[in-house]
Amino acid sequence: MTTTIRIMLVDDSRTFLDSAGALLDAIPGFEVVARLRSAEDALAELRFTRPDVVILDIHMPGMSGLEAARRIKTRPTPPRVILTTIHDGAEYHRAAGAVGADAFIAKSEFGARIGAAVLGTEPN
Repeated sequence: MTTTIRIMLVDDSRTFLDSAGALLDAIPGFEVVARLRSAEDALAELRFTRPDVVILDIHMPGMSGLEAARRIKTRPTPPRVILTTIHDGAEYHRAAGAVGADAFIAKSEFGARIGAAVLGTEPN
């Protein structure tokens, strides 16, 4: 029996949502169940969509992905949380860890690393 991993994508860039969604949907066993443009919408949608993984951009208007990740990880049985941004630096890795994110991936490495991050098989 094959298990489908349900993924919620959250980014204020429609271009990123479309390209990341197409990439993830092409991976067997992955299904993008929501593409949202704000952290507030993601928090509201979580209980209806019940994703296994939430992929959040760190920098968004309104609530940041860091704050949304922190809130998501306080829920009982939270989904895996992967933070992403165009920037790649130690401070982003530290910030992701500080809010309880399961992984951080710079957008420049998204295609190469997202599959393992979703599965939880890639070291942070």
